[in-house]
Amino acid sequence: MPWTMDNYPSSLKNLDKAVRKKAIEISNALVQDGYDEGEAIPIATSQAKEWVSNATKKGTRRFFYNMQRPLRAVQHRQTGQSYSIVLYL
Repeated sequence: MPWTMDNYPSSLKNLDKAVRKKAIEISNALVQDGYDEGEAIPIATSQAKEWVSNATKKGTRRFFYNMQRPLRAVQHRQTGQSYSIVLYL
């Protein structure tokens, strides 16, 4: 079952809402691509924190309130596996 802003892993509960939403989105994509939940959550959390730190305020607001987003495929540095994430630059 995919995670949502109402139903997410407890390890995400202390994150900022924008970081949490991005982490949920990334972890759902990773799990869908075959990652184990235990692997997906830390990868997604790290990527989400990086995304929010690099995003503009407008991009963060747009992401948080708008459900239509462009997708971008990336590769995990250590495993070389590809997965899709959403980026606003």
